[in-house]
Amino acid sequence: MLGSTNLVLAAPRDIVATLSTAYTSNPEILTAQRNIYATHEEIPIALQRFMPRLNAAAEAGSSYLSAQRYRDVAPQDLRQRIRTMGLTLSQPIYDGQAIPGYRAANALVLRARAQLLQAEEAVLQDAAISHINILRDREILRLRDAYLVLLRNLAAVTERLVESGDRTVGDLAQVRAQEARALSAQLQARRDIALAEAAYLRAVTIPAGELAPPVLRYQLPTTIDIAVATARTDNSRVLLLRVDETLARERAAQSAGLLQPRVDLVVSGQSGRGVDYYRAGLPSPSSYGERGAVMLQLTVPLYPGPGDFARLRQDREQVLARIAEQGNAGNRAAEDASVAMTRLITARQLIDVAGRAVQAQNLSVQVIMREIEARRRQLQDQLYAEQFLLDARVEQVAARAEEASAAFSLLNAMGALSAKSLDLPVPLFDPEQDLRATRWRVIGLSRAPGRR
Repeated sequence: MLGSTNLVLAAPRDIVATLSTAYTSNPEILTAQRNIYATHEEIPIALQRFMPRLNAAAEAGSSYLSAQRYRDVAPQDLRQRIRTMGLTLSQPIYDGQAIPGYRAANALVLRARAQLLQAEEAVLQDAAISHINILRDREILRLRDAYLVLLRNLAAVTERLVESGDRTVGDLAQVRAQEARALSAQLQARRDIALAEAAYLRAVTIPAGELAPPVLRYQLPTTIDIAVATARTDNSRVLLLRVDETLARERAAQSAGLLQPRVDLVVSGQSGRGVDYYRAGLPSPSSYGERGAVMLQLTVPLYPGPGDFARLRQDREQVLARIAEQGNAGNRAAEDASVAMTRLITARQLIDVAGRAVQAQNLSVQVIMREIEARRRQLQDQLYAEQFLLDARVEQVAARAEEASAAFSLLNAMGALSAKSLDLPVPLFDPEQDLRATRWRVIGLSRAPGRR
């Protein structure tokens, strides 16, 4: 008895699977996530200005002194061997850069998260559009393949009719010319598929394979005004520049702190031993010494140099630049949302128009074919009608792809194309746990646990 093998065909990959794979596998997103880990270390760096420093110092060595005879004092040579050890504890009491530096470190963390959101949205948009483009180009290729088969069959029929005298050589030449143009369009469609599949591989990191048509289950705005208002506040570029403005202000405050006094509490202790050797070579008794001090150290920068003043002026100009750049980013986000919404509305209208055009051209082809059989029309009319029908079908496919592409562009412009906003079925990257583990990690060189 022969055994049977069950072949399980993989289901076509839908748009959610494409976006999920891109989110978990794309190296640009992984790079941005690891940049967040690196930025978290800015918090302990900033805390260093608040925390004490403990230093140990030790010295060991010898010195030589040669004294000449002076009046009644005999000349002598002296060698000394000295060993000392000490500890110094320094605790900052007031540092003008400490608080602005800590706030700047937190702003850097927020900036890294905004950059991750920007990278995430760019990757997901590329993945979605490449998914849509592959489906569009494959469907267009299918239409062009079918059209080319039709023309080749029509050429074979026309060739037989020419031999029987029912068609002219000119009719056959027209069919062959149309066939050549269709073949050229077919080759271009294959090229477009190859380019779209390459873009898919770059964004999703796996070959395209079989894909399912996208289902737009995401909530979209109903008017351009709503889309523009949302984009001005939630666009990832706007959010990034908003954080950049905060960071620029804190850095200006840091530069101002350089010009302020600094107060430190310094506690130090030192112990040492010394042995003296005279010319006779006999050592003197060892001497011991201990020293301790508690000092309040005040440092006032009377004139630190031109660089610190220039740095403060520069940072203040950077604040104004970030404010201007933020306004420009809001305008660009509004423009992107308006353009995407217009594309979406137009694509939906084109889908309706193209559908009616396909129906009309189908009817036109059927009528013309009957009239050609009745010898009331020429073959050229059928060629034109078939070409118009193909164009209408291609426009219909392109309009559907444009609708989906515009929808994802609109989500990107409004800052709603992240894995969290799309509710993708994947584990979301959460930097909060790593931030809590890193914030007070004031000692140690190993990589924090749990990092990807």
